[in-house]
Amino acid sequence: MDKACGDMITLYLKIDEEKEVIEKATFESYGCAAIFAAASILTEIIKGKPIEDAWKTTWKHIFDELGGLPAIKYHRSILAVGALKRAIRENYKDRERPK
Repeated sequence: MDKACGDMITLYLKIDEEKEVIEKATFESYGCAAIFAAASILTEIIKGKPIEDAWKTTWKHIFDELGGLPAIKYHRSILAVGALKRAIRENYKDRERPK
């Protein structure tokens, strides 16, 4: 959640645990149209990708895929990447870490 504007994204991932590939990505969002656009394009970018590749998605990638955002709205792509990182971490929180 962005405390300055109140926008928030929760991302849900369905992951093929054996292949470690994102099969499906959905989101819930609250805020302006830019936050919905950033979250939506993020789900399209990461769908079908290995988790390791999805982790490397940057705010700039989302920003570019959207064709840019107004200066006052660009941080919505940063929020989207933050939601992705949280969702991936959540997936691994109860699993044994590789050695």
